[in-house]
Amino acid sequence: MVYRELSNELQRKAEEELNENPSRVQEDLEYIREWIKKQPHLISRTDDQFLLSFLRGCKFSLHRTQVKLDYYYTVKTIATEFFTRRDPFDQDIQEVLRLGVILPLPKTETPDGPRILLLRSSLLNLDKINYLAYYKLLFMMFDILLMEDDNFTVSGIIAWSIGKNLTIRHTMHLTPSLLKKLNDISLKGYPIRMRSLYCTQCPQLAETFFNLSKSFAPEKLSKRMFLYSESHHEEFCKKFPIQFQPEDYGGQNGSLSGLTEYWKTKVEGYCKWFLEDKEYGTKEDLRLGAPNTSASLFGIKRDPPRTFLQTIYNSSPGDYSIGNMVYRELSNELQKKAEEELHENSSRVPEDLEYIREWIKMQPHLTSRTDDQFLLSFLRGCKFSLHRTQEKLDYYYTVKTIATEFFTRRDPFDQEIQEVLRLGVILPLPKTETPDGPRILLVRSPLLNFEKINYLAFHKVLFMMYDILLMEDDNFTVSGVIAWFFGKNLTIRHTMHLTPALLKKLINISLKGYPIRMKSLYSTHCPQLVETIINLSKSFAPEKLSKRMFLYSESSHEEFCKKIPIQLQPEDYGGENGSLTDLAEYWKSNVESYSKWFLEDEEYGTKEDLRFGTPNTSASLFGMEGTFRKLNLD
Repeated sequence: MVYRELSNELQRKAEEELNENPSRVQEDLEYIREWIKKQPHLISRTDDQFLLSFLRGCKFSLHRTQVKLDYYYTVKTIATEFFTRRDPFDQDIQEVLRLGVILPLPKTETPDGPRILLLRSSLLNLDKINYLAYYKLLFMMFDILLMEDDNFTVSGIIAWSIGKNLTIRHTMHLTPSLLKKLNDISLKGYPIRMRSLYCTQCPQLAETFFNLSKSFAPEKLSKRMFLYSESHHEEFCKKFPIQFQPEDYGGQNGSLSGLTEYWKTKVEGYCKWFLEDKEYGTKEDLRLGAPNTSASLFGIKRDPPRTFLQTIYNSSPGDYSIGNMVYRELSNELQKKAEEELHENSSRVPEDLEYIREWIKMQPHLTSRTDDQFLLSFLRGCKFSLHRTQEKLDYYYTVKTIATEFFTRRDPFDQEIQEVLRLGVILPLPKTETPDGPRILLVRSPLLNFEKINYLAFHKVLFMMYDILLMEDDNFTVSGVIAWFFGKNLTIRHTMHLTPALLKKLINISLKGYPIRMKSLYSTHCPQLVETIINLSKSFAPEKLSKRMFLYSESSHEEFCKKIPIQLQPEDYGGENGSLTDLAEYWKSNVESYSKWFLEDEEYGTKEDLRFGTPNTSASLFGMEGTFRKLNLD
């Protein structure tokens, strides 16, 4: 038997808190070693120091140690993105090491105190390296600390994440499923005692990410997670005394450059260990009982995945599931509004979804998506009237089939669609006026040069945005949308394609085809020629909406700010609702991530020759065919 003796302080803590009995350690190690031999699916390291770290992490419960060891190797086998090609000399891993992004600090607060792990992911340029390199190295560090650090294995770890210079780019890869996977691997897979997690010097965008992480953490840990802005550094220092911070931050706990050099060399010294580590894992086909899969281990169902920024747009607590039903829970505020205004009854939602799904099966002409979140957006948009939901769903797919100019070839990587996305012409703004407020949709079509791109690309992207918001945004589906058209620099060239027939078609598709509650439409910074378009649009809009359409010139901006307060406007316009550059980058990436969804979407629609009764045509849906005169804007 070969393992390190603990210091007196750590030995005392191990006995008092971990139930360690020095006279029984050898027997416990042999028991676990014999158990491993009897597991046909498990190929595990069996050296004493390694197994002892699991016994300590499980407080010497032999059963929990078996479960933890099995899970550790199962995730290493299944979560291949983190546990294959762990070469310390890989170019991306070298960059993470060179920057000192993950640094265990040498001093602990007491001789038997937990290890402090400093995390500085905002140093990374994720345009140049794959974000997976950061998580690979994090788990590589965990493996090294398990082998070498008795404070880590006995007393646990304090994680300290510095968020200074964190940007949207650092968070765009973070889906709830990835956050859950990382939490499960760290807390269920590794024998770690996570004592606290501090996030400091954090920009505002970190708060939603932090709260989402708490929702996946065990309750005990979530109460030990603390967020500090830069202005609250003194409060943080009460939790985390200055002398235990690095010298670069005014403390006495090593210099960042010295620690970076040390840990780079240390990880490189484990090159052979990580190469050998590939030989260990599980063979799921030999497991007694059902084999594990990624879904059975981590199983969050979301289609498509929600990114961190999507949680800013809609911070729902999680998925609600009953049987095979899977859809997001609403926030308390939105749930209350859905019940009061949309007649939503939580206990009846599964029954209503099943009713609509069965109705779809009986329509020979209709090929429709049937996933819960999609159908639920239609039920909400129709205030849970089953009959209106059927009509809306039928019309939605009918216009998608007939108005082919808007609903075919919706490839996010199409050159013209890319230009609309790059310019940020259509941007849902992240903050709503209240937690249950409608989504604000900023539209800036005057940015487009219609001499270079077809105007249809703009309208295609608008409906693509609607489809994404139906799937992702609970404020949009419950509370509706406020459309804000920013008309600065609008010219006649931007309006020449607008025939009355096209305006009527666009309004019909938006209001009759989509389950949208259009709360208001504001046009601001508009030249005089817009007034004719607004008045014509009003003539096609329902009376209720026409009374909610408002036009503001540049000189009447103060009046507009009474409708949409300045703090809800983008930073570029003096507000606090995201920068246009960041929002454009985010939405470009988000729409691109739906590429497969839009490709599949062309498989859905109607077959009018199979419809009971008269088939629909463009003329029967939209009328006014043949009215091709341009608007008279003189």
